[in-house]
Amino acid sequence: MIRLLSASFDGTAKIWPWNSNNFEANRDMKTLFVFEGELGKGVDIKCCAVAWSCNGRFAITSFCRKIQRRGDDNPQLQANIQIYDSKINSRLHKFDKTYDGGLLMNYIFILEPHPHNDAILVSADYDGKIIIWNIELGVMLNCFVESCAHLGLPLLEAPILDGRFSPDGLNFCVTTFYGSISLYGYGDKDLFLTTPNQQFFSKEFMEFKVDTETGRVLASESGTDMYMVDKGALCKKPGL
Repeated sequence: MIRLLSASFDGTAKIWPWNSNNFEANRDMKTLFVFEGELGKGVDIKCCAVAWSCNGRFAITSFCRKIQRRGDDNPQLQANIQIYDSKINSRLHKFDKTYDGGLLMNYIFILEPHPHNDAILVSADYDGKIIIWNIELGVMLNCFVESCAHLGLPLLEAPILDGRFSPDGLNFCVTTFYGSISLYGYGDKDLFLTTPNQQFFSKEFMEFKVDTETGRVLASESGTDMYMVDKGALCKKPGL
């Protein structure tokens, strides 16, 4: 059975059965499991991101709650990552601190499972924290903090907007709110010294449409699935 994992700002994550052959049939599907963040008085909680581990054994969720205390005009954010056994709806681990005791206190929109190792997860948040977890053992393995040193502001934390592992799982990269990309992992960093600072594909931006019957995202001109469209030549700032 194909399963779909969804996140919602109503504070829940849900696992649904998914019919890949009949898009309309999914409109009336009932959830298999519902995962909820902790609720409480004066708490506004959201599920910010979800992910499957590489073989689907673990369902991974991130929650952020905004706590408004009496007399405090600025609500405080608290975040956590929760790991569930996707077969039996059982929570295995909850991560809300780094190994130095610091709390996770900003939105976590990046949950990137390792492509081959079911136990490894990278998370990244709006405080610039990039954390490698062992979600099988429930421990943190390493933590990096992305800063704005490239802007001459090394003490300014850079919110992380996206992150991905390389196909072999030996490296991962993150992109920030300030337009930078950083690479972490194994290898010789000297290989990247000649890499242009600005790169883009010549056909990176194009119009698309959504097929209402199948839900597929298609290129407007060719009708091809967007993930299969040729993005053209790789360019740098001066040109090709």
